[in-house]
Amino acid sequence: MSRILRCNPARPGKAVLNAVVEALSAGSVVVLPTETQYSLSVRADIDGMLERICRIKKRDKSLMPAMFVEDLEMAKRFCEINAVAEKLAAKYLPGPMTLVVPGKKDQSAVSTDFLSGYGFGIRVSSSQVIAGVMERVVFPVIATSANISRQLTPSSVKEISQIMGDEVDLYIDGGQCRATTPSTVLKLNGGADILRHGQIPEAEIRRFLEGEKSHG
Repeated sequence: MSRILRCNPARPGKAVLNAVVEALSAGSVVVLPTETQYSLSVRADIDGMLERICRIKKRDKSLMPAMFVEDLEMAKRFCEINAVAEKLAAKYLPGPMTLVVPGKKDQSAVSTDFLSGYGFGIRVSSSQVIAGVMERVVFPVIATSANISRQLTPSSVKEISQIMGDEVDLYIDGGQCRATTPSTVLKLNGGADILRHGQIPEAEIRRFLEGEKSHG
């Protein structure tokens, strides 16, 4: 039977964070508040987790979810981080941006189930809940919206739990989502291409990248 724990997303207590870490470490599915929408999360270093997430979301396995990392150093264990990614991360992370970067060959930090044709999607979240969890774990954590595929993501745990029920082991209730727009997804594999429009506008990103070119 699933549990629901309430927290202040701006100041999550140790008990809540420890409960999340314990659940994720055990291979459980957790719903977490982020700076954008609620996330359906599992640890990313165990095979079979993608299948479980896709079953809950009724989602095609070809659609790869992103991963929360504590910082770029964690991402470098399984990703190739180039100079452009470093500059974008310095400017926008932590924040609502997902960087899709090539995966390292023969890495073992993440299940290759989560490797798409573009690489791995990584997020450094500004959510105090996500940041607190990532400080306490040694593995990346899947970051995918807590919704049924192709449907809007509910803005509250009450709505999400009514849809997903006991398929989720632990729900962290941080109140209503502060934003309905997801993170901006930017592919950095052979260029810089927007895969999904989100909170950070494409025009702003293009201006930043052009400015970096002119300074470089």
